[in-house]
Amino acid sequence: MNKRVIFSLEGRAGDFIYHWFLLMISGLRHIGKDSGRFGPDGLGAWEQNEDQYDPSTINPPYNITFGPVHDKTFGEGLYGLKFHNETLDIIKDKYKLVETPSADDIVINNFGEQQHFDGRSNNFDPENYKFLYDLFNERMKYNDDHKDKKYFISRNNSHNLSSNAGLKRRQLLNEDELYSKLKEHGIEKIYLEDYSLKEKINIFHKSSLIISPNSGGLLFSLFCKHGKIVELNVPNPTQLCDQYSDICNIMKVPYHRFHTHKADPATGIDNMIIDIDEFIEFLKTNDLI
Repeated sequence: MNKRVIFSLEGRAGDFIYHWFLLMISGLRHIGKDSGRFGPDGLGAWEQNEDQYDPSTINPPYNITFGPVHDKTFGEGLYGLKFHNETLDIIKDKYKLVETPSADDIVINNFGEQQHFDGRSNNFDPENYKFLYDLFNERMKYNDDHKDKKYFISRNNSHNLSSNAGLKRRQLLNEDELYSKLKEHGIEKIYLEDYSLKEKINIFHKSSLIISPNSGGLLFSLFCKHGKIVELNVPNPTQLCDQYSDICNIMKVPYHRFHTHKADPATGIDNMIIDIDEFIEFLKTNDLI
């Protein structure tokens, strides 16, 4: 009887949606390659019966799991957040979740995607972005609900997400005043967390304009086909700041950045205030409205 080969995805801060996709799910492209087996900064590397592993025998659908350490890390069991479950459901034809490997199974660690820091952003091999695009795009059934729409994505509920634990970060403090001007130009405000994963992809794929504070949701810029991205961020931010411009550059998505003002510079959480008149003029100058 052939033993199952199961690939254990190493923990890479996967409760944050950006890390989940760009470090863990994109790392599925390394399955079966020794180059993706171990890395420097993961959590919970796990293998068993690895001496019996023969990479020449593996074929899709690939069995995947998560090491036992993740039960402690993510309080909701085996990657139980909504976007985790939605992701695994979309790709289940190629990557099949095994929740409880047996002692007889061959388990091989999968570290995921390597990061190349330049001091400002997470730089990845461009094939990383292309892999993610193809993996999900091939499984999507797009509709026209968001065709040519213009959206402002609010972060002002983001502190309610479990990964943020109540902390208000990178929120726009004069958002209401800004939105009163944006809606005059046909721009709708949405909260991305209100949408399913498929809907998020569809929003970015079909809309003509996305305006958003720096946020993990901007990873869906990967799927922009006809739209443009405007990212709001403070100068010299506390956190990495160029990861979304990197995505747009590689995927050939028109990208603009507008600098806001730090509302609380001493705290390091980069909440912001925007000069509304200056921003509206910026949008007009760049033919975005």
